[in-house]
Amino acid sequence: MMRNQFSYWDWLHINHTKRERTFYLENGQTKAFKFDNTTTVKDIVLTLKDKLSIRAIEYFALVLEQQYIFPFLILLYVVQKKDSHDYRCLFRVCFIPRDPTDLLQDDPSAFEYLYLQVREANLSCSTSI
Repeated sequence: MMRNQFSYWDWLHINHTKRERTFYLENGQTKAFKFDNTTTVKDIVLTLKDKLSIRAIEYFALVLEQQYIFPFLILLYVVQKKDSHDYRCLFRVCFIPRDPTDLLQDDPSAFEYLYLQVREANLSCSTSI
């Protein structure tokens, strides 16, 4: 079953000529980033950290739906992987702090992001039952 009218190679040509990827945030917003051959996943994570005023970045990562993306990877490699265009790229809390109240005290913005992520996951589970 095809998800759209374009083939994989059409998608590669369209997306790699403009070299831009959209990242989905837990608050419903999206952020689009242009990248080149040297842009790493870590570069995007650090940019999102600054834009969202998050200090405790060690808990965050980019994921393709449910697949963790290693920070050292070049973003161009990630988007060239077969089927990567079928998945949304998300900025998520992937590493849960031992004590979330410490996160609340140390970085309220990161705690709020974690709260939104957990709330959304719970809402989507309850609506699918």
